Amino acid sequence: MESIGRPRSAPNKQSKLARTLSKVISLRAATKIASNNGICKLKPRAKVTKEEHDFEKMEDLKAKNRAVMEALLAKLFAGITSIKAAYAELQMAQDPYNNEAIQVADLAVVDELKAISELKRSFLKKQLDLSPQVTLMLAEIQEQQGLMKTYEITIKKLESEAAHKGTGISSLKTQLEELVSSNQCLESKLKASGPLSIFDNLRLSKLTPTPFCSISAANSEIH
Repeated sequence: MESIGRPRSAPNKQSKLARTLSKVISLRAATKIASNNGICKLKPRAKVTKEEHDFEKMEDLKAKNRAVMEALLAKLFAGITSIKAAYAELQMAQDPYNNEAIQVADLAVVDELKAISELKRSFLKKQLDLSPQVTLMLAEIQEQQGLMKTYEITIKKLESEAAHKGTGISSLKTQLEELVSSNQCLESKLKASGPLSIFDNLRLSKLTPTPFCSISAANSEIH
């Protein structure tokens, strides 16, 4: 019985040792993760060479310059759109004449031209101080506002033209009704005066002033 019980002690010791090692490894791993706040740290990449660093720096500079140029163009185009809107408003204020609206539109045109001139000066002197993201967003807002104002002015102009044409049509209808009424009145007078027998048996070769005098007399009687 003893010979049977002793051999079993070795496997038990080995399994216990394995369990202990497993616990130690697990504990060490847990301690390492806890010390890193639960974040696994990646190994740092190999040190880049000077050429690679210069290349990355140059690419970053190109990307930054490209973003600044895009923002500059967006701001320029937005300013042009605002000028177009102000000019359209200026034209609208001239017919019918509105002195206050003309002054406001004229001031808007001048302000936008000054802004574009200042933008040009900064660009030529390489003194642009633009935040590409903010400038693009503001330029887009300005662009949309200019387009909306242009559309509103165009709609007002079309409505004004339609109203003017409607007034003209009404006036022409009134004139037409007056002419129809006058013609009907003349027709009634002609019918009341009887047929014009003076034209019976009239020949062109024998025309004399007499028929014309008769027509003039008949016309006088009608009126």
